[in-house]
Amino acid sequence: MDSASDIPGSPVAWNGVFLTVPKDWTPATIEPRYISFTRNATATLECKWSPETGTISLPRKRKALERQMKRAEGFTFAPQAIPPHWLRALERLSADFEILPFAHALGTGALCLHRPTNTSLLLNCYIRPDEPQHDLHAVLASLGVSAPGTPVPFAIQDMQFTVPAGYVLQKAEFNPGNTCLRFARERCTLTVQRLTPANVVLQGRPFRAWIQETQDVPLSHIRKDKTTLPQGAHKRYLWRTTPRPSLLQRLTSFRNGLKSARAMQGTAWVADEENKLLLVTHESATTSHCDEQAFRTLWQSVRVF
Repeated sequence: MDSASDIPGSPVAWNGVFLTVPKDWTPATIEPRYISFTRNATATLECKWSPETGTISLPRKRKALERQMKRAEGFTFAPQAIPPHWLRALERLSADFEILPFAHALGTGALCLHRPTNTSLLLNCYIRPDEPQHDLHAVLASLGVSAPGTPVPFAIQDMQFTVPAGYVLQKAEFNPGNTCLRFARERCTLTVQRLTPANVVLQGRPFRAWIQETQDVPLSHIRKDKTTLPQGAHKRYLWRTTPRPSLLQRLTSFRNGLKSARAMQGTAWVADEENKLLLVTHESATTSHCDEQAFRTLWQSVRVF
């Protein structure tokens, strides 16, 4: 997220794309490879992206988009129809993008190809020409794409963290008081969960008892660890389980194609000033060990605000 670091605003990083938006821009719709923003309940910008396999052809992408948008009122790639304010805004995009602007009845847009990562992006902007454009210029200047095979930053709602390379977003849930994101690589799963308000979640129960109940972990496996504390935490709990199924269970699982018991490690803490409970777990279908480095990289990067 280096390109966004010097721009005032709120960082947003979501599944490979990162940018910085004004503090009054709110993520409205969040899907695996789509995000839209509103300001005062009015649409401002939306972005849809897709990693491509093989060589991207801009003319082919243009024809496909024309077929897709043929019923959209006023849709056109005609240069004379593109508003000057939109062309000036697009000039702020990184030189890594190849850009094909368009217009439609509701606003403007651009088909963008990010050559270094072989990613196609579709931008739609709903900011009117008579509105101030400096925010939009700053947002487009901050837009970037994470390189394949590198750790992927996530900054969404009130959380920031970095997912180790190779882990792919599998599931995302945004519910009131509960955000849960799950990532997978081969037979391993990493999960980040934020629960709030923490005091309501715990309901006066000891933290270890809550972990025991919700994670189905024996109390004897849960220990306090103060060697490394996340930001805003005064204590952190850590646990690890390595199930050892009996020979009969292993034979039955093999014969029936059932999943074997999973090894799990987890950690949980409360960001006291924010009154938010954070939970990070790593599960592996291989009962011998978990990916300790990936687990540590993830939980140590978590920040809430």
